[in-house]
Amino acid sequence: MTDQVEEVPDYLSMGGGDMLQALGTDAYKWATAFCQQNPSIPHDLMVGWFANAMMTMWDFTNSQITHSDSMLIDHISQLVRNRDFWIELGEDDDEVKP
Repeated sequence: MTDQVEEVPDYLSMGGGDMLQALGTDAYKWATAFCQQNPSIPHDLMVGWFANAMMTMWDFTNSQITHSDSMLIDHISQLVRNRDFWIELGEDDDEVKP
């Protein structure tokens, strides 16, 4: 078995869009790019920092979506249970002539 060392790209030489595409959602790569700019900061510390920041954003985004979905479902359920809504909707449909 041969240990192959992957060459680390020079992220700082990339343009903004290319760098973002190369880094993706990989905390290790983000830490590497950050430490290329700030070599005095420990790489392991920054891996943890970026991983935590990414997971915090993921959790926040998903909790917002879940909350929005549940609010939408509640609203639709209320409309479905509201008999007057359906009667009014039916009356409007009868008035529309093709």
